[in-house]
Amino acid sequence: MQNSDRRENVVRVISKKKRGLALAAAFVLLVLTARADVTYGAGGIETDRKDCKVTFDLSTGYMGTADPGDGGPDTEEGTWVTGDRFADLNNSLIQVELYRVASVDVSGRYTALAPYEELSKSLASLNDTTTAQEWGTLAAKAYVLTVPETGEGGGAPVVSPAGSASFRPADGDAVAKTISGLQTGLYLAAAEDVVTEEYIYHFTPYLISLPGNSYAPPEDEDDTWEYDVTVGLKPGQEDRMGDLEIVKTLRSYNETLGGASFLFEIRAEKNGLLVYRDVCSLAFDGPGTRSVKIEGKIPVKADVTVTEVYSGSSYQVTEGTAEEQHPVIEAEKTAVAEFSNEYDDRLNGGTSIVNAFFTWTEEDEALWDCRQYKDSTERAGGN
Repeated sequence: MQNSDRRENVVRVISKKKRGLALAAAFVLLVLTARADVTYGAGGIETDRKDCKVTFDLSTGYMGTADPGDGGPDTEEGTWVTGDRFADLNNSLIQVELYRVASVDVSGRYTALAPYEELSKSLASLNDTTTAQEWGTLAAKAYVLTVPETGEGGGAPVVSPAGSASFRPADGDAVAKTISGLQTGLYLAAAEDVVTEEYIYHFTPYLISLPGNSYAPPEDEDDTWEYDVTVGLKPGQEDRMGDLEIVKTLRSYNETLGGASFLFEIRAEKNGLLVYRDVCSLAFDGPGTRSVKIEGKIPVKADVTVTEVYSGSSYQVTEGTAEEQHPVIEAEKTAVAEFSNEYDDRLNGGTSIVNAFFTWTEEDEALWDCRQYKDSTERAGGN
């Protein structure tokens, strides 16, 4: 690679947790597995070839459970759910790197290369009965050896990639999607996360055999080695989240009534589904402005409604102030819903308490506790 800066920044953000969540997506990609021996009669592998090719494509689906009303063909967990939810990814730049994990001999047996020597035993046991889960586990181990975890997540790759591709799926440029001039062997494919305005797309690392062989008797009678292969990237989609701050100004206050409490209901819907709902409170002991911030819990572009459902027993909404507001949630920004009240000359007192429930596990036993707060500002990040 000539661009060392780009090489050091590749595939840094796939955490162990995200790899686990998306592991099912990797399984369906492992269609080009090599065999431990030439079982079905194909000729030996031409191990000295350096003209192998891998072409990447984007399959607009993901492994999971279909949401009601999303147009998916099936709601069973583990089926491919398709639709237009990946439209923004089609026009985004996808960066894929290939790392050569092992060489291969004429019979399809692998020999681990540095820094993958600890995978030697697993590579030696690969054959045509190796399960997708086993391939996925091996790919995850290879990725950790390529991009070791640091205290801040994935670090820089410890080995240079054998090739890279950078392309926009919507473009018809096949050359941009193809990595050429590759030696035979086993490769780790790792694509960088793609961040759009609304989503983060994760691609689970997986293994590709060069050459591949898709022989599947009795349906497929072609048992030749494939030195030019095409694989489909299956993205996992994660909502980007934004912050919401509710700001309340109490313009006038009656001290003889004691504290004044105000309640707000927050509802957020996206694609017809309720994605967030809660109630927050703000308590006052005098005139002024207070606020509560809900951090990282509402998806970008969700339809948000913030309603002041209780305006204090002796307070009214200030003229010109809406009781219902619709702030716009954006990534890495704070949307604001502002409300204003004033004393209405009534003599009714009122107060509120926030009950917060906490759960944790100790020695496999589920425990819980309840704490009471004056209002929602006493809980970090809001309710």
